Amino acid sequence: MKTSNTINTDISKGSIWFSLLNVIFCVWLIIRGSYDLTDNYVYQRLTVLYITIITLSFSILAIFYLAHKKEHPALFYSFHTVIFLMGLLWAVIIYILLNYFNDTIISLNLSIITLLPATIAFYTMPIALILFSAPIFFILIFSEFFLRDFFTGLQLTGGVIILFVVTTAYYILAEWYERATKSERENQTLIKTLKKTSDYDSLTGLKNRRSMHSCFESIKNRIPADIFIYAFVIDIDFFKQYNDTLGHIAGDKCLVKVASCIKNAVRKDTDNVFRFGGEEFVILATGNADFDPYELAGRIQSTLKLMALPHPSSAVSDYVTVSIGGAKGHDQLSFDTLIQQADIALYQAKEGGRNRAEIITSNKP
Repeated sequence: MKTSNTINTDISKGSIWFSLLNVIFCVWLIIRGSYDLTDNYVYQRLTVLYITIITLSFSILAIFYLAHKKEHPALFYSFHTVIFLMGLLWAVIIYILLNYFNDTIISLNLSIITLLPATIAFYTMPIALILFSAPIFFILIFSEFFLRDFFTGLQLTGGVIILFVVTTAYYILAEWYERATKSERENQTLIKTLKKTSDYDSLTGLKNRRSMHSCFESIKNRIPADIFIYAFVIDIDFFKQYNDTLGHIAGDKCLVKVASCIKNAVRKDTDNVFRFGGEEFVILATGNADFDPYELAGRIQSTLKLMALPHPSSAVSDYVTVSIGGAKGHDQLSFDTLIQQADIALYQAKEGGRNRAEIITSNKP
């Protein structure tokens, strides 16, 4: 049996449609009965049953409303209880009409009218469909054996046909639902894959340049006033010479290792790393007044130094090094301006001899 965490899915909009259909049909039967039923006692009994079904129908609407407000196992069981009671009441109505009109066609038609909407509404809820249908089928079989004066084997065949129609309709709808659900899951998986492909760099696995702006806006909107955004632009020193000397395959491997180094050096909960393009990387970080951007830059350089990637063509070291430019943002500073300031700081770091960091922190609103 399904648990309460599936109640919002189970008690679906189809249940609302089924409830409203029962209300409309019962109102119509009450009006119609006032003309067709000459026995006032029978009419009163049926009217009480119709009104009870209407009340239960509104109970389903209430359960549907509560299921979207909170999840509780009692709602799940209450829903099934109400559905069973409705099926039981329709079975009693069919039995009364069988005795009153002495015509099984009416009862069979009423069975079809009640069972087919239930099949449509509850094709994703087999328990609800069984609870609703069982009393009706029971009364049809019971009538065949105990009301033989007017219920013939031919009518039993009609009941079997109804059962066949309801069962096949249920399986057709259930199969369609399963296919639609599977297709929806596949589409969602494809969308996630495409989004990841579009937002992430295929070589390094880092977020790419395309996703930086949205990430910046997201950070800017959620941080309090005493927290600042920092942008760092990181460039691998003499990377062109590295490629020319060792080849592009080695260059790609170097990019992957440097990307891994940067990811390991940053703070996992506050910093976001991107591949900016070529041999450049960007970090969007946050920090309060005590945050030291030079400490983060130094940690990146120290981690890379420990990795000790040989660089035979570097003019500053025997190993791969990076130059880092950083800038401090504020509420009125745009993303493009912040990156431009970090680029200026990177240029200063390169002019200062590379393998170093420069941070611009004077960007005041």
